[in-house]
Amino acid sequence: MLRWWGFLMTNTRMFFLFLFVAIDQPALFFWLEVTVFNVLLVLLIVWQERMSLSLLQHPAAAPDPV
Repeated sequence: MLRWWGFLMTNTRMFFLFLFVAIDQPALFFWLEVTVFNVLLVLLIVWQERMSLSLLQHPAAAPDPV
């Protein structure tokens, strides 16, 4: 899951910013940020919440060791 969070970090953003400035289309970077990166952020939050809920359910089902 950390690999997917890594796409939202600075290196990926700077790569795309450099790419869009190199092709003389810096406005496309704004649209990439607003659309793709925000959709990825929402998906990752939902995915992580589902994983957290499943981890919280497992200890409740296990017997108490005391």
